[in-house]
Amino acid sequence: MPVDRVALEAFLLKHAKGPAAVRSAMEEMEPFFLIAERGKYPLASESEELRAEAAKAIALAIGGAAPRVVFVSLANPYSKPERMSQEAYVTSLGDSLWASLWASIRASLGDRFWDSLGDRFRDSLGDSLFYYLGFTIIGDRKMVKRLTPLIRLLPRAIPIGEKKGEPGVWFAHVA
Repeated sequence: MPVDRVALEAFLLKHAKGPAAVRSAMEEMEPFFLIAERGKYPLASESEELRAEAAKAIALAIGGAAPRVVFVSLANPYSKPERMSQEAYVTSLGDSLWASLWASIRASLGDRFWDSLGDRFRDSLGDSLFYYLGFTIIGDRKMVKRLTPLIRLLPRAIPIGEKKGEPGVWFAHVA
């Protein structure tokens, strides 16, 4: 499926504080463009190495501990998604930025890419990309650095939320 790298890059260059941050962000976005072009989201299989990487990436992104990551998959589904917290991403960058940036991300990767994900995965992935690119635009290098490991994790495992009532226990979707 065709994607539009140029449109996203142009949007970022128009709004960001510097081209170096945009180049870096576009490099981090490349795996998502490739996934969209191929039409398949190749999540990784569960491994202890991936679990450690996910725990570290989540902890950096939330600014707190994520000592336990529980992988879920089609073979090992979670039974009660309503027990998961919706509080993973609480910072808002404003409605107008959200609308324009989200439209650019969605258009750049294509509707088929987003439609192929379930609601919870689409929300988690979309929020992560939105905040990463949003912090890139406003020049918040500290937050970009904190979110980069999460962005690098997402092509292989998608964190989907913290288990309600069990702080530090996070669910992540794998193959």
